[in-house]
Amino acid sequence: MRYSYNKLVELSGTKKSAEELSKLFLTRAFEVEGVESFKHSLESVVIGLVLEAEKHPNADKLKVTRVDTGDMVRQIVCGAPNVDKGQKVVVALPGAKLPGNVEIQETEIRGEASQGMIWSERELGFGEKHEGILVLPDDAPIGTSFAEYSGLSDFILDLKILPDRGADALSYRGLAREIGALEGRNLSFENEPLDKYPKNPIEIEIASEKCSRYAGFLFENVQQGTSPLSLQSFLLRNDVRSISAPVDITNFFLLEYGQPMHAFDADMIEGKVIIRQAKTGEQLQLLSGDMISLDIEDLVIADEKKALALAGVMGGMYSAITEKTTRVFLEIAIFDAVSVRRTRVRHNLSTDASYRYERGLDAHISSDTFALSAKLFREYCGATVVGFTDVYPSPLEPKTIVLPYGLTERMLGVPIEKDFIRSCLEAFGCDVQAEKESFVITVPTRRIDLEDEWNLVEEIGRTFGYENIPVTAPTFELSLPEENQAKRFERKMKEYLSSAGFDEMMTYSFYGTSDAEKYSLDLKNHLTLINPLSPELSLLRPSVLLTALIKAKDNLRYFDSFRYFEYGSAYTRDEKTFVNEEKQLTLVVADAKNENPFALLKGKVVSLLDFTHQRNISFQAVAQKETLWHPSRSAHIISDGNVIGTIGEISPRVLAKFGVKRRIACALFSAKDLSSSFASAVEAQPLPKFPYAVRDISLTFPHKVTVGEFEQLLLESGAPLLRHFELFDIYEQGEEKSLAFHLSFGADDRTLSGEEIEGIFDRIVALADERFEARLKL
Repeated sequence: MRYSYNKLVELSGTKKSAEELSKLFLTRAFEVEGVESFKHSLESVVIGLVLEAEKHPNADKLKVTRVDTGDMVRQIVCGAPNVDKGQKVVVALPGAKLPGNVEIQETEIRGEASQGMIWSERELGFGEKHEGILVLPDDAPIGTSFAEYSGLSDFILDLKILPDRGADALSYRGLAREIGALEGRNLSFENEPLDKYPKNPIEIEIASEKCSRYAGFLFENVQQGTSPLSLQSFLLRNDVRSISAPVDITNFFLLEYGQPMHAFDADMIEGKVIIRQAKTGEQLQLLSGDMISLDIEDLVIADEKKALALAGVMGGMYSAITEKTTRVFLEIAIFDAVSVRRTRVRHNLSTDASYRYERGLDAHISSDTFALSAKLFREYCGATVVGFTDVYPSPLEPKTIVLPYGLTERMLGVPIEKDFIRSCLEAFGCDVQAEKESFVITVPTRRIDLEDEWNLVEEIGRTFGYENIPVTAPTFELSLPEENQAKRFERKMKEYLSSAGFDEMMTYSFYGTSDAEKYSLDLKNHLTLINPLSPELSLLRPSVLLTALIKAKDNLRYFDSFRYFEYGSAYTRDEKTFVNEEKQLTLVVADAKNENPFALLKGKVVSLLDFTHQRNISFQAVAQKETLWHPSRSAHIISDGNVIGTIGEISPRVLAKFGVKRRIACALFSAKDLSSSFASAVEAQPLPKFPYAVRDISLTFPHKVTVGEFEQLLLESGAPLLRHFELFDIYEQGEEKSLAFHLSFGADDRTLSGEEIEGIFDRIVALADERFEARLKL
């Protein structure tokens, strides 16, 4: 937010320079993003007195003037119809530059010398009028720099105002109070009493709780004239273009008081003014010219037949002020901050008014503007006040906070005198009452950021000066915090999988409807974002695997093999809490050198289950209705009778929808289930005294036989000397499949002989033939 240094000095009475004021803000209040001179391009532009104004001998529409500019009397040829003897005018001397970087030079016009140029408002940058020159008041000092006279010789302070200070510090008066308080002065402004006016003939009805206060003046005989030079200069220094006196007045109150106002053409209002919610299908053409379709959540200002303005954001074109407007309805209102923000986001609009309303406004600040707004309309526009109505059904009450005497010292670490605390808080406009053990503080309604005693301590601390608090190391007993087991498990899993050859991937938690349809998922079961980053990221993922597979498709453009995992959140509907968030782990494998990625992944998963201390592992085929998984190359992982995850290849039908031709194997786990045994104590097993013997076996089975069934057979026929087995290959051809396993044999009291191993081996082959009609593959 940019502020005029001259205006702050005028309101606050500070004696500090712009740099000193900047340092005060930086150390005690707000971040300062910059201090710079106001750029006006008015060098060599001074105030002059027209001594003579005679008709040009060689041109009907020109005049030859003699102008006293303080240093000399200059002859200037002027084409303005209103130039006349005795006027104080703005003179651009040779060397001055017009907008567009055109330099003024001494020249000859129709045979007469011209030693400068008399400027209109447009050349000065105050407005668009250029039919005549700008005539200054009679007391304007001759020869003085016009930039100095008009206040344009100024510094601009660019401050970063925190959102919770929007109710006071986004205005010049609020920031002036801040300066006074930081300098130890309780700065207050005297407001003129409001005259008694008749009730506004245009009735006001508040039909929505999103409007807490609405006041309106009705003015007649309004003249669309030019604002005084001082107001135009003030607006220009705040990057606001002067338009007309009525509009300039509303911009003045926005800047100095922080109170947005809006002026309606009263002749365009039919019946009473109603503050209500928009109706379904209702449309409104804004001042910007855009036609928008209103939402029922939008708050609008309307008459009895139509919407006139988008409350707190922008007025409508139909009721806008024009050059022909003579009757003005002036709105001074307070709207709900959340409602204004949602409307602004919904329609992609951003205005100075919405910026302030979104941060919350003090409803009492409106009262400070009533008398002055009527006065300025009378003085600047020649208007007559017809009536005034202020609808304020539930006046805002100030907060009361109890501040214990010792709290400030305990929090800041230094003793703070009670007198300093009192004077500090009173300087911020608080009413301070001392009681036996505490101060009872009544906070002004404009300070919506002061919610409790901790906020008051912060105000005292920054006023005291943090640089005045000695730096000391805190002393307290150290204790180890209780370890977060969920975070520990996540960290250990990531470390393990990284060491096992997997890369970690992190994706968005949302995806699009087109991707959900490719997975054949019901959109009704998804949680939908109200304001998504894009239309293709509008759904929260019900499984981490879904977004991981989308990235698999992207990675196959650049790599023919990869292994990665993602540990993230999945979101599903819950009848009690509406949103159920679950941590999940997914593994994704694609390998150009291995035609059977399932076997490769299964070995990794078995090792992972061992790392997480899972016991009694078995696998169960997935149901055919689970369309994401391959119908014959997938299984649920069961530990101690509970399903903890799923492993398998992705259905070719799903992969085809994503344009993927490579076989991809995946595993998906619930982090909660996978971690259930991780924290359990691990019993150390001694190393075997006698070496194990390792053999490989490959059997061909009918296609209907599952890996789990054969693994159960191994447990039965190999006990007790079969100590470990691991699937390392699956090969399918026609109606048959081949399974290849590593087998480890051993005993605790001896080294197994070759005959013993061959006996177990033969028993496995025989039982597989008997039960499954399997045959040994040589």
